[in-house]
Amino acid sequence: MTGNILSIGQVLLIPNKSNGNKEEPILEEEYDIYDVQKGDSLWKIARDNNISVPELIKINNLKDLTLQINQKLLVPKTSKDYSIYIVQKGDTLWSIAKKFNMEVSELKRINNIENNLLSVGQELIINEL
Repeated sequence: MTGNILSIGQVLLIPNKSNGNKEEPILEEEYDIYDVQKGDSLWKIARDNNISVPELIKINNLKDLTLQINQKLLVPKTSKDYSIYIVQKGDTLWSIAKKFNMEVSELKRINNIENNLLSVGQELIINEL
């Protein structure tokens, strides 16, 4: 900021207290701004940005977990070293991991999957090798 005047809709970055008394500023160049859309949830936004829900809450210092349309959230900047795979009928985590030369544990980790259930049409992040 160059002055003391704020504008409506301006996004401010606030230091994040994550380590006791040590302040860690959230650096703007590390994050993109995401506008909440109809149908979004913290889980969906976290999954789509390859982070956990608690991390999304922490980054945005959310006290109220109810999202509002057009609400602005900070999300980590994405690198384009991945692609999206859409789950087909008969797919399993093992078959998808094998197809893309990945470990099942890695596939689950990068997609924030806690169980072994998949749904037809589900989008999965796949590492490009």
